[in-house]
Amino acid sequence: MNTDELNSFYKPLDSKRKEVVSSLGFLKGRYKITDGWFNGHYAKDGNGGFQIEYFPIPVISIYGLCDIEISKEGASVSTKLKREDALGFGIGQLKGYAFEAFGVVDYLSTYYVKGVSDDQYRKNILASKEKDIGFAFSLPNDKDGKSLLALLKLLIEDGFFY
Repeated sequence: MNTDELNSFYKPLDSKRKEVVSSLGFLKGRYKITDGWFNGHYAKDGNGGFQIEYFPIPVISIYGLCDIEISKEGASVSTKLKREDALGFGIGQLKGYAFEAFGVVDYLSTYYVKGVSDDQYRKNILASKEKDIGFAFSLPNDKDGKSLLALLKLLIEDGFFY
């Protein structure tokens, strides 16, 4: 890729990073917020497996709450709950959000994907030895940032952390 191609790829990502950081003013004083560019993320491939992404993307860290990863497809939010809290947390509380729940230590263990019932989600967690349960939220169509801000408020209210 030449410089123009790289700039056309990265400029929209950088603009979105700046926009998201600017929208987080309501969290300042409560959380430390940093941002940077990081590579080495894993994303699902077309077969449902995981593939490493070697190129850097913007990541906004809200210490004690979550990481927000920005890509061409949109944004994703990584966070977690204590095991006991995850067991008491109903999937219905996250209605409207695309997400997965998985092991923090054994991150290939999946406890929730779309279509899994509340009951099965709890059984999956009970069968694990994880102390914390990871959650990854996908926000592909959040053009105005309203879904992201609503999700962050929900995470704070329900005791999610990172």
